[in-house]
Amino acid sequence: MGTTITLTHLAPFVRSSYNRFLDKYKNRGFNKEDCEKYAKEDLHKEIEDAVQTFNYQINSMSNVNGQSPFVSVFMYLNEDTEYTEEVAMLIEEFLKQRIQGMKNRDGHYITQAFPKLLYCLDENNIHEDSKYYYLTELAAKCTAKRMVPDYISAKIMKKLKGDVYPCIDKLVPLVCEN
Repeated sequence: MGTTITLTHLAPFVRSSYNRFLDKYKNRGFNKEDCEKYAKEDLHKEIEDAVQTFNYQINSMSNVNGQSPFVSVFMYLNEDTEYTEEVAMLIEEFLKQRIQGMKNRDGHYITQAFPKLLYCLDENNIHEDSKYYYLTELAAKCTAKRMVPDYISAKIMKKLKGDVYPCIDKLVPLVCEN
């Protein structure tokens, strides 16, 4: 048994942080362009640090049997379209850090077992000309190096289940159409 979180739930906090950084630079008298530039830099660093902290905490916790908690991260851009940009930033950082790996006790980069990554393929990230295709390319690089993430087809899940969500009550065999 495990727990699944969705990055969409974290997205409002990403926006809030960006607005806080933007206000910080506005209050210091920077012009609009510089305010946005520095706020984005600060936000990127905050996301990078937060994802790293999340990964290390998940992988350093254990139960009485010495097992890591079974945690999955659901990466779906279209869960709440108000926060698509913020979710994209989070997905990008999770994938980048998984590609890099995590240092073990000897200082070598290894593939961590958790969190399990669930990357959702949908119309805005499967075509080469789609806005978020770069994330799918990054996911493919991650798969080539670390054998993760797992991929979920939004189209098939909508067809079989009526909606796209991270947890299903039982495995559903995928039927290929000719």
